[in-house]
This record gives sequence, C-alpha cells and structure tokens, in this order.
Amino acid sequence: MRAVAWLVLLLGGCFTPNAKPGAMCGPGDVCPEGLVCSTATHTCETSNIDIDGGITDEPCATGYEKQAGECVDVDECAGAHDCASNATCANEPGTFSCACNPGFAGDGRTCSRVCASVLIYDDCTGPTDADCASIQQAQFADNAAMGLGIQVKFGTTGNQAMFRTLFDAGDFDVLVFESSLSNLEQDTANRVATWVSGGGKAIISFWDLDNDAQGQTIRNAAQVTTSGAAFGTPRDVVLDPASTVNFFAGLEQVPLPLSFRDLMVDDGDELSTANGFIAARHTNATGAGAIAVTRNDRVITLGFLPVGMVFQGPRDADDDGKPDVQELYTNLLGYLCGY
Repeated sequence: MRAVAWLVLLLGGCFTPNAKPGAMCGPGDVCPEGLVCSTATHTCETSNIDIDGGITDEPCATGYEKQAGECVDVDECAGAHDCASNATCANEPGTFSCACNPGFAGDGRTCSRVCASVLIYDDCTGPTDADCASIQQAQFADNAAMGLGIQVKFGTTGNQAMFRTLFDAGDFDVLVFESSLSNLEQDTANRVATWVSGGGKAIISFWDLDNDAQGQTIRNAAQVTTSGAAFGTPRDVVLDPASTVNFFAGLEQVPLPLSFRDLMVDDGDELSTANGFIAARHTNATGAGAIAVTRNDRVITLGFLPVGMVFQGPRDADDDGKPDVQELYTNLLGYLCGY
C-alpha cells in the first residue's frame, strides 16, 4: 500500500489537505498544524525528530535560517535591511532595529536632518576693513556648519537689510547671530527676538546685551540677565564644573581656557539665567556666567565676542589646524542639532 502511495506522489498525486499522523507527504507538502513531514519516513509526524533519529525539515522562524540542521539567527545588518542611509542597523535575535545617526531624527527607516540649514549674521567691526574682509572669506561658524553637513545661508557682512530679507524668506532651522556692531537696528534685533521667542534654535552673541534697547530686546527674548559693569578687557572663558554640558569637548576638543584679544571697548557681559543653566564662566570656575543655555536647551547666549579669537590670525592654541572659534561653533551647533 505504501509503494502505491509513493507511486501516486511521483506521478503528481494530490496531498490530502486533512492529512493525519502517518499520512504520506513529499517535498513541498505542508502537514497540518502540529505535524511535520519526516525526511526519514515521508509521513506527517507529531515529533520534531524523525522516528529513525534524523532531523526534520521543520521550517525556521522568521529571522532564522537552517544551518547544519539547526536554526541560527540571520544577521540582517550584514545583508538586506531597510534602514535609512542616515541610520545605523543593529542586529537582534530574529530581527533587527534601525536608529537615526546623530544629527538626524526619525524612526530609523526614514531620517531627516535636525538642522538642514543655518542662517548666519555677522557684522564684524574689526580694527580695519581688511580684518573684516579676511573673516568674511573664512567664516568660522560657516565652516563649522558645513563640516556637520548643514547648509549655510549668509549675506554680506554687516548688511542688516540683507539679513532681514533672508530671515523673512525663512527655510532655515538654526540662527547664528554674531554682532559687535554699535548701530544694530531695532528691526534686526526684533527679528532675532521673534525667532527665539517663537521656538527657534539660536546661538547669540551681542556686545551690548546690558545696555541699549536693541540689546535688551535680544536679552529678554533669550531669557538671560546681565550684571556688573561692562568690562573693557577680555576675560578668559572656562568650563563650569557644575554644568551637565561640556562645550569644550565632544565633536571637537576646544583648548581651555578660551582667550581673546583686546579689540573692543566692551568685551562681554556677565550672564545669569533663571530659565536654564550656565555652561561656562568668565576667568575661573566660580566667575560670572559666560555661556548660558536657555529656552529648553534651544538658545545659547555667549557673554563674549567670538570675533576676539579671530583677528590678527585665528587662535589655534592646540595647533591642530582648526581655529579654536570654529571648534567651539562645531560643538555649539552639534548640541543644538542633536549630534
């Protein structure tokens, strides 16, 4: 009878859909739930092990493959997976996961840049026009942003009307506002305040946060306060040991202390805040605030002018070929943009 059944199989006979234990089965046939097709007896059996001791052809679970008769995990990350190009694949038992890389956000299958573009305003007022021209050719915030793969939008140095036009056009994710100009226009200050108050990410430095109406407009929006008289001699900037964020390490190693050249009448402000934290201080670890982080970690205010690290040749205290001010901007942008 068994020989006749095999003859039927060989001749293309049909496999009964309601087969019971002991029913004949062949290649491609599927036994009912709870049964497997024995490779030894070619019948549906209740055990995963053939009656003659052989290993059955029971299929492996999803994410596993048969090797030497055993089901082993498939490393999808080494082969086919659907993680985004800006994500990292992690193999897991029977499956895998995707996580967006630093600087990107999403579910791992789709990842978008946290900061796709940055709008930069700089009105360099160095000792000579040549100083400003040289800085315009090598904007350090620009270089930091481009090094992170962020598109840069930048107008002519000190051109406030152009800055406002670019600002009003929108389509940027973070604002870098660096001003040492004494005649900052109120319309320009209002743009900065609007951006910050509206939920935008920003890095701000302005020489007169503690005095004129424009400075107060920006200061209030950034939720910082200033104290003490303006200081006419630059102060070193050091890490606040109580800060949970170190802007002098991470993506770039920034030499400490940060030192500046004496170029301006007003070289900085003493910062404090009740709505964030102080990340760096003037002079020493107990000095007045030099870098404040506010607005739910969206806004970084500098109590010094980065331009003071630039004139007469960019300061590169660690001789690594990267100006210290550029390395600082890299870490500041990296923090805001999720790197």
